[in-house]
Amino acid sequence: MKLKPAYVYLAVGVALILGWFYWYEYRPTQARSECSDWAVNAAINFHREKYNIEGEGNETYEIAVRNQYFRECLDEKGIAN
Repeated sequence: MKLKPAYVYLAVGVALILGWFYWYEYRPTQARSECSDWAVNAAINFHREKYNIEGEGNETYEIAVRNQYFRECLDEKGIAN
């Protein structure tokens, strides 16, 4: 049984669309989510160390520090801001 060219083109087209979706939509969304969580935790830890705060109740952080950590994480993952 020989495949018709239309089925081959359809399969290639679907593969390209799925690849595009993964690379430009799913991957950056996952990376931004992971980086956001990590950046908040890193900024909280930075704030605790900077001001010698102990305990779990204080989750204060500086936005500029969080943004810097976020940008660094995205750069490591190869995602443009």
